[in-house]
Amino acid sequence: MAKIDDDAAAQIRGMFERWASEIAREGYVQQRDYLHSMNGLERLCDEIAAKFGFDVPPPTNGSHKQKKRVGVQIQTMLGLPTDDGITRPGELVKVLDALKRLVAAKAHIRNWRDQQPEVAHLSAIRWPGLKNRNAIPKRADEDAHRLHHLQGMVKHALQGRKTSDHHKHAQVEQAYYILSGSGEVLVGEDRFPVRPGDAVYLPADIHHQMFNDMNDDWLEHLVLGKNIDAPPGGACVIRNWEDAVPVSDGEGAIRWHQLGPVSEENGCLKSIAFIDREAIQPGHQSKVRCYDEVELGFWIIK
Repeated sequence: MAKIDDDAAAQIRGMFERWASEIAREGYVQQRDYLHSMNGLERLCDEIAAKFGFDVPPPTNGSHKQKKRVGVQIQTMLGLPTDDGITRPGELVKVLDALKRLVAAKAHIRNWRDQQPEVAHLSAIRWPGLKNRNAIPKRADEDAHRLHHLQGMVKHALQGRKTSDHHKHAQVEQAYYILSGSGEVLVGEDRFPVRPGDAVYLPADIHHQMFNDMNDDWLEHLVLGKNIDAPPGGACVIRNWEDAVPVSDGEGAIRWHQLGPVSEENGCLKSIAFIDREAIQPGHQSKVRCYDEVELGFWIIK
């Protein structure tokens, strides 16, 4: 097998990504698209093999041999589990799903200090952070549009002696994570105190408002949002990481589970997967993990 550097690997993945996105738009799950998809995939594999010098099986006649050859090439180039080749349309769908996931597999890092702040919600200072790639209107800062599932991941700061406006988000649930300072949050008709380390669940379509008018110091918090498919509404939930039971990942990380989905006991989230706090022991690393259909966002506290 050819030895490739990081730049070549990125080019190869980009070629697969463009092809997978095109096939996805054409509706590859239909039986009638199977042969078209297979022929296109074989041509792409041959193009990549020729360009980067991969040692792959030569072209052959017969649909079964073609499927096996394509499977071997994909395994060689991407390490996907296709040892026996692609013998049924359903297996091609699985391969294409794996390729589509590569489109969303690129980590992107932004620091709030590098962004231009703006005033939002009456008195809050907001740093754009990350926005959904399909968000409208598009920001002038195109680099912000990176999220595939979450609607936004931004930092807010409310100065002392100020409040935000009273507002709600239809079909979008939010979670605040208090980074520093203390204040109060109004959700519906109820007002709750908040402090650093609190994860605050704000149900969709419920009015809410932040208060820092009783303090001189800033109140800083992270804001996460995601569309929901379920009926809106629900109750505000606030949990501090200090009240959660620490759990080891078996390697170098400790996690505190603060908010979880409605399917778990005491869960509240309808669309956001979870809100956890994690600490990594110096000189160690967390366990490698991957979640199907879950987009991860990390905010580095210190």
